[in-house]
Amino acid sequence: MFWRFGTVSVLAIFMLASCTSTKVVQTQQGSTTVETNALRNTVKMTNGRGTAIIGKGAVDEASLGLPLYPGMIASQTGGMRVVDAEGTRHAVSLSTKDSFDKVYTWYKGHMPPGSEQLHMEQPTASIATFLIGKEGDRDQRSVQIQNDGKTTTVLLSRITKNA
Repeated sequence: MFWRFGTVSVLAIFMLASCTSTKVVQTQQGSTTVETNALRNTVKMTNGRGTAIIGKGAVDEASLGLPLYPGMIASQTGGMRVVDAEGTRHAVSLSTKDSFDKVYTWYKGHMPPGSEQLHMEQPTASIATFLIGKEGDRDQRSVQIQNDGKTTTVLLSRITKNA
């Protein structure tokens, strides 16, 4: 029995590993290695200028240094992380069925005073933006809250420039 389980496990691991994909794309600017994970929900691109990871699990929300509204779930597209000579850029999209007003009020109470940049509410769509840091700062973090009448989406982003 153990032998069969072991054989099935090895075959499953082999099948998952064989589903990963790595390709090298040549352009006039040089080569880019494109890797797709086994679940086909994350793509990693690496070239001489840096690395970009796009998809599920690309960003650890805790590393953004921003408050996380309770109960949010990652969107289907996940996030994006880019690391290059300029620095690191992270962005992740999360969503909740909670109302725009509830999420906005929560963030207003959890973001620093004066960080709110925009707040507009319409019957069919609403948006609010909070920003920590200014254009030239080494570290900038932002929260953008949107609602399309059904779902409230929160885009969290952080830019950290190299010194």
